[in-house]
Amino acid sequence: MPELAAHVRDVPINQIREITEAAWGTPGAIVLSIGEPGFAVPRHVLEAGMACLDRDETNYTPNAGIPALREAFAARFREHNATPVGAERVYVVDGAQQGLHFAMSLLLSPGDEILIPNPGYPTFAMTSSLLHAVPVRYPLYPEHDFQPRIEDIEALITPRTKVLILNSPSNPLGAVLGEDLTRRL
Repeated sequence: MPELAAHVRDVPINQIREITEAAWGTPGAIVLSIGEPGFAVPRHVLEAGMACLDRDETNYTPNAGIPALREAFAARFREHNATPVGAERVYVVDGAQQGLHFAMSLLLSPGDEILIPNPGYPTFAMTSSLLHAVPVRYPLYPEHDFQPRIEDIEALITPRTKVLILNSPSNPLGAVLGEDLTRRL
């Protein structure tokens, strides 16, 4: 059996998953560690999925997603964010993990640096390492309501810096970046 590549073996274990799996195995534990919604899937969503199965709409979709869905997302961005986004700029993914990996793989080359919040979502560093990029952590302090400080980020920028991750609301802290700070960043 071939060995895993060194860059895969060196990725640290996701402690959130370890905690989650321990909680699942603990009777009576309330699991707050992963982003599962606290409600059942709405009936109309289940029915729409079942209707697709009934029509045998089970084949592969275009790589970027079903065109009508892409247009619906673009319309939502235009309406809610006043951002002129066309469907050609929308790529539908299966979830945040896949979307994050996809976006990073489009932007990062081996040796590039990515600025990530600390504390922050473990996948930021894990995905960076899998792509042979270098995660560089910028601090978030409780006395600043876990908001990034521009001077801390600026001090970490090098010619190899390619990406700045802003996570709002923060996972795992829940802090939300204000509009003014977001614009300045």
